[in-house]
Amino acid sequence: MSEKHTPGPWYAISRHNGTVNIESASGAILGASVTTDRLTSEEVRYNAKLWAAGTELLKVCKEYLRIYCDSDMRPEDECAELYSRIKAAIAKAGTP
Repeated sequence: MSEKHTPGPWYAISRHNGTVNIESASGAILGASVTTDRLTSEEVRYNAKLWAAGTELLKVCKEYLRIYCDSDMRPEDECAELYSRIKAAIAKAGTP
């Protein structure tokens, strides 16, 4: 199944006005993180980096589930909580 979001990688690009744009590999602006009275410029920069890492994080989580959970190597009980948390995070991203 193909993803419904803009394909990664995404990048956090700092602008001179205090904004950090989240941009696709093609240069499309997907969003922006902006300094406000509630966010420092450092928080803005790191929020943007986390946002930009989203496509890679989603891919790694899906790969983990495919290799370790959707095969004969199913996780033992101690991994069940992690499995549930990964599935919930993937669902939050709006993908199967």
